[in-house]
Amino acid sequence: MNSRVLIGSALAVAFLAVGLLAGSVIGSGLAFAQTPPPNATAPSSPGSAQAAITQQQAEQAALAANPGATVDHTHLFQYNGTSAYDVDFSNGGGAIVDATTGKVIQSEAAGTDYHGGRGGFGQDQAALAAKATVTKDQAEKAALAASPGATVDHSRLGQDQDGTIFWDVDFSNGGGAVVNATTGAIIKTEAAGTDHGGPHGPPATKP
Repeated sequence: MNSRVLIGSALAVAFLAVGLLAGSVIGSGLAFAQTPPPNATAPSSPGSAQAAITQQQAEQAALAANPGATVDHTHLFQYNGTSAYDVDFSNGGGAIVDATTGKVIQSEAAGTDYHGGRGGFGQDQAALAAKATVTKDQAEKAALAASPGATVDHSRLGQDQDGTIFWDVDFSNGGGAVVNATTGAIIKTEAAGTDHGGPHGPPATKP
């Protein structure tokens, strides 16, 4: 009787020890899996490597280099292999700012910003707005109606070689639309990734 009790007790102790050992091993494994290695780094957010300065900082640098100018819109792009901000002014001028150092790479006087617009790029927005009968909001609504699912990045007035004033509406997906600033008619639309007449591409011609 006593020997059976002793054997049963020994077996119970052995099972308990095995259980504790297994629990310790599993707990250590979970702790190791949940604890990142010392050299691990958090993943960077999309686009964080493209620019070290913000759009606002770039605009401030551009305005400091061009007193009296006002910002129309700003776009991040690749300039000679370097990330840069193209800051367009409402007077048709602009500046290119290094997105890493914040240094102004170049400035463009009023009416000479060849990085902006379409056809009649580098033109005074106020002068064109005085001739346009279609507002920016109306043009963007027309552009979006013609391109369902798109979202507007920015819009800018231009005038082509035959005197037609238009709204160049650029979408955030790389597409866009050209809207007649007098009639509101869609002159042309461009699918995602094909807007080569936008702020950094060659001027497009009206069909």
